[in-house]
Amino acid sequence: MIEVKLIFIVMLAGAAVIFDFKTFRIPNRLNLLGFMTGVIYSLIQYGFGEAGKSIFWAAITIAALFVLFVSGILGAGDIKLYAALSTFVHMKIIYIIAVSFVAAALYGAVLVIKRRGGVLRERTRIHMSMPVFVSVLLCGVCFL
Repeated sequence: MIEVKLIFIVMLAGAAVIFDFKTFRIPNRLNLLGFMTGVIYSLIQYGFGEAGKSIFWAAITIAALFVLFVSGILGAGDIKLYAALSTFVHMKIIYIIAVSFVAAALYGAVLVIKRRGGVLRERTRIHMSMPVFVSVLLCGVCFL
């Protein structure tokens, strides 16, 4: 049986992809909705202790990825999306982050090949929500 939290995180990541491709932004409202849904889900399903873990893992995720934001590798919306997802999956966010980084690297390689092996001269922005979505699907099926 498919877990309810898997449905929530697939919907959250899917909505992020739609907004990211339309506007190159993941709205704060979407991330806040995902965060609140994750905390409330944990509270209802498991109690206050698990809801506290959800908030803790969101904070850990933001702190761990902040360096990538400062260096310009990830956008703030991407980090907040990871934090919102972590409220559902807690420590398993590590799998989602790792798989999404590998998917983003493959996506970057496809861009280089698409340009016939040429060097990407200008700063190429990648819609990171797509690798996150792929990662949620893969990790959801395998690990969650």
